[in-house]
Amino acid sequence: MTSVWALTTGEAGMRTQARGLAARVSGAYEEKLFPLPAPWSWLPGHLAPFALMRAAPHGLVPPWPDLLITCGRRSVAAALAIRRASKGRTRLVHIQNPQAPVHLFDLVIPMIHDRLEGPNVLPVATAMHPFTPEALAAARAEWAGALKPDARPLLGVMIGGPTGRMEMTEDVVDGVLAAIAAFRTQTDGRVQITPSRRTPEQVRARLGEAALADDLVNVWSGEGANPYAGMLACCGRFLITGESVSMVSEALSPGAPVHVAWLPGIRGRHQAFLERLEADGAISRLAGGALDLDHAGTGPIDPCEPAAARARALLEA
Repeated sequence: MTSVWALTTGEAGMRTQARGLAARVSGAYEEKLFPLPAPWSWLPGHLAPFALMRAAPHGLVPPWPDLLITCGRRSVAAALAIRRASKGRTRLVHIQNPQAPVHLFDLVIPMIHDRLEGPNVLPVATAMHPFTPEALAAARAEWAGALKPDARPLLGVMIGGPTGRMEMTEDVVDGVLAAIAAFRTQTDGRVQITPSRRTPEQVRARLGEAALADDLVNVWSGEGANPYAGMLACCGRFLITGESVSMVSEALSPGAPVHVAWLPGIRGRHQAFLERLEADGAISRLAGGALDLDHAGTGPIDPCEPAAARARALLEA
């Protein structure tokens, strides 16, 4: 029986991508979390010796998998060590730029803006995720009654929080709340808001005030089931904060129009990611306190199945 592992160092965004691809490659896979300790975590993965020295308590023991899917730079050292320990039998698929020579892997799946090239490199426009068409259909069946009980348009608002140099400023929150109010005036539609674990309390409070003032605006309180998957399945339009590559990618997967509020401090690869999507017409940047309701998007963007097909071909070979 073919064995597949999804290995990361434990960050939520990395886990989501590795698991999402692993599920598409094989219905049965094992998730492994290995927070690589210092000094190994300080080194490029291909230059970190003895990376499995403290890995046994984390389940990184033989028999080694037929396919190992990793995500994030810090998982590279363990991946290459497992390849060596398996005497080359384990196939390696790495999501994101490994910051190591790509020929050390069987397949590398970077973002397009990473500008990596090679016969074993599959650049993608958005991140891997677990929301298959089947998963969205199941979420729609579960959540449609609660989220979309009538024919009104439904706007899904997904709020993150500050990360790295990006700040969740009052101006960002003001813009999001203004856009929600404008959507209600323009469409008389419903609004479902879901904060994340990174959303500051003061931002949650302001979102709650907006919901109290309007019966057709609802904010998930954090109690009970998270409606996030239901929103992806049921909403006809999305407004999201743009600090999370994963959240932007997941919002683009169903094919509904996506509007993004950019956070101050954005730069580098993250800025390039959003700018490319904007240039391609996939997202609309929030400006002027209202959504551009003429923005129709480009339809579903889902890089996962082409990546899974390449990974399955490695196993068949």
